[in-house]
Formats: sequence, structure tokens, C-alpha cells
Amino acid sequence: MARRNAKNPTRVGQAAGSVMNQQVQILDGFEYVEQLRALKLIALAAGQLISCYVDEVAEHNAQSFYQKHQFDIEELLIEQIELERWTESGEVRILSSAI
Repeated sequence: MARRNAKNPTRVGQAAGSVMNQQVQILDGFEYVEQLRALKLIALAAGQLISCYVDEVAEHNAQSFYQKHQFDIEELLIEQIELERWTESGEVRILSSAI
């Protein structure tokens, strides 16, 4: 499970996996990728930048979806990274319906 410090919004992972006990950060903000119908966020884990996608988000809802679910998205992405659940190309993908 991850914890959050109000003075330092960095999250510290504590789940199993090779990034166990490594700092995992989700950078603020997102980019909308129209071809994928997805929000793209960037994570930093074990010194690597990881592209993360929230699939099946309509462009006209992207901003409100992100604002409403930002912390849930971040927690789910951190969990996926800690469990090493990424695609063959090294990306993390989750469905918007999972949030």
C-alpha cells in the first residue's frame, strides 16, 4: 500500500515487486492522446520514466475525469508499477472503468 505525506506529496511504495520499497512518483498533469482515447501520465520509478495510460476516456471528459479521479488514478498506477504489471513495451495501462 502507498502512503502520502501532506508536506511532501511523494508516494512511497511498499508492495511486492522489483520496485519494492522504491520511491514511485506520478508527475502532476496529463496529456490526452486522441488516437488511443486515453489520458497519458508519466511515472518515475527506480530512476525510470514510465508512460501510463488510462484508456477509454472521451476527450470532452478528459479534464473533469482527471480532476475527479486524480488520486485514485495515481494509487492504481502505483499499484500496477509495484506489481510490475506493464505491457511488453514497458507501459502501464488501466481502463477508466476500473477507477
